[in-house]
Amino acid sequence: MLREFTNFVRILPPNDMRRILLLICLFVILVTPVVAQLYQYLDTQSGLSSRRVLSIRKDKKGYMWFLTHEGIDRYNGKQYTHYNLTAHGKFLNSFPNLNTLQTDTAGVVWEIGKTGHLFRYNSLKDKFELICDFASKDKSNSGLPLTASCLNPKDNSILLCTKNKQYLFDIGTHELIQLESPIKEEITYIAASTDNQYFLASNHKIYCVELTQGQLKIIKHPELDNFHIANYIYFHPETQTLVIGTLLDGIYLYNIHSRQLISVHNGLQDTNVNAIIANKEKKERGVHRNQRCRCI
Repeated sequence: MLREFTNFVRILPPNDMRRILLLICLFVILVTPVVAQLYQYLDTQSGLSSRRVLSIRKDKKGYMWFLTHEGIDRYNGKQYTHYNLTAHGKFLNSFPNLNTLQTDTAGVVWEIGKTGHLFRYNSLKDKFELICDFASKDKSNSGLPLTASCLNPKDNSILLCTKNKQYLFDIGTHELIQLESPIKEEITYIAASTDNQYFLASNHKIYCVELTQGQLKIIKHPELDNFHIANYIYFHPETQTLVIGTLLDGIYLYNIHSRQLISVHNGLQDTNVNAIIANKEKKERGVHRNQRCRCI
């Protein structure tokens, strides 16, 4: 049939042949499925409070939350809603009071500030409420500001670090306790692992610790002792792999079972990672840097 059609086209006058070829091209374009991704650029002109975004979270309703230098914005896909943070009659909406957004087991958004103020979003009142004032609960020399924090949805708690101490805040009881710990240096980042274990990054090394009965016990991983200025760490539970972003030496992957440490050399040596988001539908991780996002 194809040969007969070809012979038919050959005997057509030039004008008719051009018309048929044009119709064929239009038919192919119309029947070919178009697969595209839609991207929306969000900026201050569309309602975002500031271009400087410190943290991003997605809640259980699918809303996007942005912590900027000017406070918290919620985006529902059409418009922004700005939320104020107040403690004892004072506004804490601006940097450096702000720090990070995190979500608990119920998908509720928390804001954890460097000043030790912990806020939780109340959907019934549509406002952020002060849940914990770190300084008022801890009367000792706490060494504020907070240098690192990690909300662990599995045990409904928040691990908090100051300059040389570590604390645990129970989300259910609102109890804050100082942990017994051999770590006496500043922690810059925390990643929750498995079975009450955490990875704590400092400017000199990465600690693996186990939290039991109010104590942090160090689990030795000599492979992680010589990391200088690890500015971001992320634990991927499915592969039991710790992703380490360093300021000077690029990205490393560390499997906690095989204890194999691998340096990533696929063009990410000069990448300064500040966020990793796992793709639950595919076995990929999105690596976010200041200027771009990559999938690995």
